[in-house]
Order: sequence, then structure tokens, then C-alpha cells
Amino acid sequence: MRSLRGAVLTWTTALLAAIGAIAFGISYEMGRQQATEFLDGQLRQIALNVGDSVDEAFAPPVDQDEEDRLTIDVWSVPDGGLLKSVGGLLPQLGRSGLGTVQADGESWRVFMARDEKRIVQVGQRLIVRDEIAATAGVEAGLPILIAIPLGWLILSLALRRVLRPLTIMTEAIAARTPDSTEPLPLDAAPDELRPVLAAMNDLTARLGEALHRQRRFVSDAAHELRTPLTALRIQIENLAAETARADSEALEEIGRGLDRATALVDQMLKLARLDSSEAARRDERVDLTELVSACVAECAPLADAKNVDLGLDAKPTGALLASREELRLLFTNLLQNAIRYTGEGGCVDVCASVIDGFATVEIIDTGPGIPEAELPRVFERFYRAAPPGTEGAGLGLAIARSVAGKYGFELELANRTDRAGLRASTRIAAARLSDIILS
Repeated sequence: MRSLRGAVLTWTTALLAAIGAIAFGISYEMGRQQATEFLDGQLRQIALNVGDSVDEAFAPPVDQDEEDRLTIDVWSVPDGGLLKSVGGLLPQLGRSGLGTVQADGESWRVFMARDEKRIVQVGQRLIVRDEIAATAGVEAGLPILIAIPLGWLILSLALRRVLRPLTIMTEAIAARTPDSTEPLPLDAAPDELRPVLAAMNDLTARLGEALHRQRRFVSDAAHELRTPLTALRIQIENLAAETARADSEALEEIGRGLDRATALVDQMLKLARLDSSEAARRDERVDLTELVSACVAECAPLADAKNVDLGLDAKPTGALLASREELRLLFTNLLQNAIRYTGEGGCVDVCASVIDGFATVEIIDTGPGIPEAELPRVFERFYRAAPPGTEGAGLGLAIARSVAGKYGFELELANRTDRAGLRASTRIAAARLSDIILS
């Protein structure tokens, strides 16, 4: 759909062009007619005022073009003899007044005056008259030809100024974050835009309230579930200490299920906090290489439990202003995801370096990888592309994506090309000095 400014300019251009063409045509025709009437009057005045000294009064100048000269012919009435002829002899018009005659293949406009003694006929080439009339017509319409584009330019500038509040409003809306619920200001808005802005403010308020209730529900639900789950864990441990071995195995299975439920509640709570705009984010200077090393150390027990070789190759990459806890969530979830999906005896390599102007953290595993058709969906919440029996609730990658999106990091998952496995890459532009502090 075209913009309002473009639509108005298009219709205005068409309207001005149509009006200009009509006005120019009318002005041209009026100027041409006035020039024709003036030339006819000139022939009449010359014919009525011709005296005996025709040769001297109407002798053409030396530098005058042959085509621009007038012809003056005088005949006597009694015998019809030619008395005078200046500029060339033309056929005599059959009646007094204006008319057209042909001579030497050219058309002439002539005026004949007759009295009791003589006949005077003054002529002028029609082609010369037409040129003079056309020039007069163009000169009459020239101001219109100048005024039309000038008016279009002025209208374009005025339209841009009139629509400036709409552009400002568009920029203000585009600059808002998804969590912004502040109303748009109405004081400086034109009267025509105020109903639209008021409706948008009302919609934003209702959406903000609905989003707030949703986040509050998820946060409260996750928080409230942690207490009974913890109490249930304590009760199961106490019961396991008093039961026989056979019953203890069943309780251990219940305990593992409880652990999964507890982990799910914990991840839901983390997601709720990441999504909430009310959560206070304390930014600090975080050394990226040091943080990645700490995350690897944190996940080492999980790798040892699965007999997974967890390696680290960390080079200096610099530091950035961010929340250490949120960045820890990003890399820890990616690491745990790689370790869980890697079979026993597999390998997970973590590399931190600067590549092509980006601080890059890569986590490469030897797991089964992800089918190409499912790669676009792996960041969806509760979506699991893992083989059956693999632990996890499908929230780890969603948490990682949420943190990466908050800071503008590039997060990409791709299957390895040399063998089975997955490559998770996080890229941070080192040139973004507002976010990155090079060490």
C-alpha cells in the first residue's frame, strides 16, 4: 500500500497537470487570437492611412527578413490601373475588408480599403502571422508552465511539514521495546491523529495489563510450586531411609521424577524473570573468557556423570557490560544441552575466540544432531527434538535465545559437517562499543 504522502502527491500531480494543460491551452489560444486581431488591426490601419508617399513611408529596412515584409498595392478606381506597389504585387481581393489570397504558392492575409478614387490593399504572409501568434500564445501560457511545477514543489514541502507529526509518531512507535507500555503523548499530536493515538494507548494499556497478569501468573506459579516440591523431596528422602531396598528403588524413581519437575519449575521461573520488564538488571563488566571458563567448570560434574569429555579452548575476547547471571544462563544452558544430548563417552568442546571482528563462543558436541527440518523450531518453548529418554523439558534453548535476544547477540545452531553432532555459536560484535569494552 502506498504512503499517504505518495498518494496525495500522485493525485495532486495529476490534478495540477490536468489544470495546467487546460489553463495553458486556454491562455495559448487567447494569446494567439489577440495577436491575430492585433495584426489584422495593423493591416487595417496601414491600409486606411496610406498616402501618396507610399514608397518612402513603407520602404522596408535593409536588414529586414524578406518573409517579414508587408506588401502595399494601390490601384486607381476609374481605370483600375496600378498606381503603387511596395513589397510585391498580390492578386486583388474581390471585396473590401479582410481576406486570404494565394500568390507564388504562399497564403497571404490581406486587407482592402476602397474609396471613390483608389483601392489600397495591404498583405502579410500567413506563415509569418502564425509564427507571431504562436509565440504570443506561448508567452501568454509560459507563467502557467512555470507556476505548475513551482506549486507542486511548494505543496510537496508543505505536505512533508504537515505529515511530520505522523513521521515523528512512527519513529516513536518503532523505537519502543516490546515491553513498553507508556502511553504515546497526545499534546503535540494533530486533531486528526489524536483518536488513533488514544485508541493505540488504550490497546497498549490493555495488552500491558494482560502481559503483566500472564507473567505474574507464571512467576507466582513457578515460585509457589518450588515449596511443595522441596517439601516432597524431604519427605521422600525420609521415607527412603525407613523402607526396604525394593521400595527404595521405587522411591528413587519417584525422586528422579521430582528432580525433573523441580528443574522444570526452576526453568519456568528463570524464563518468567527474563521476560519480565520489571526485573531489575544490574549490569557489570563481565570478562567473556572468564565467564565461559566458569560455566564450563560449573557443568563439569554433569559431564563427568555421563563420562563426556568436556574440553575448553579459551582465548582473550574482551569484556562487556551485562548481567553476569543472565550471561551465565545463556552459556550454561547451551552447555547442559550439549552434554545431555551427547552419548556416554562422547565429547563436548568449548571454544572462545575473536573471529572476523566478532567475539565468538562455540560449543561443539558429538551428539546425534538435529534433523534439518526441526532446526527452525528448536528455540520454541517446550519443543524437544531430543531422542526418547533424554532428560530435559525443552526450555534450555528458549532461555538461551531469550538472553541472546535481550543483548542483541547472534545465536545459531547448525549440524556439524564433519560428523554427527551440533555446533552452537554465539557471536558478539566487538565493534559495538556501546555494549563491548575491549580488554
